[in-house]
Amino acid sequence: MGKAADRRLYGALKRIRRRLLLRHFVRFIILGTVAALVQAAVWLGASFIVPIYYIWHKSAVCGAVTLMTSVLAGAVLRPSMRDAAREADRQGLQERAVTAYERMGLDDVFSVAQREDAINRLNEFDVSTIPVMPPKRWVYWGLAVSLLIFVG
Repeated sequence: MGKAADRRLYGALKRIRRRLLLRHFVRFIILGTVAALVQAAVWLGASFIVPIYYIWHKSAVCGAVTLMTSVLAGAVLRPSMRDAAREADRQGLQERAVTAYERMGLDDVFSVAQREDAINRLNEFDVSTIPVMPPKRWVYWGLAVSLLIFVG
């Protein structure tokens, strides 16, 4: 009974984890883009002090490297199943998912009943309540730096 229930719990948490992965990669792409824009602004600021030839080529290459580094960091630091359980609990499951995840593998009566309740609630959970878009201030930072580069 324990292995089958653990598989069912894993399957119920998998939908939430996929949504967290989407949010995670969107955030790292936005952060990488903002970082690439900031380094372009630094190149532009440095070119006012010292003449730099082919500044846009250097800025584009460094921006691409910065963005790819951010995406690779996002791939390394992916959210785990425990993070998915925490997010489900934050969205209203009231510590059911984390407790079920922590008691996975135990076959006592309380653990089985608690796990079944968590699986039922996770299957009813609407994953679209988990926001995907990053905070607006990150987007505003990107727009501000883009405007700075445009004015420069």
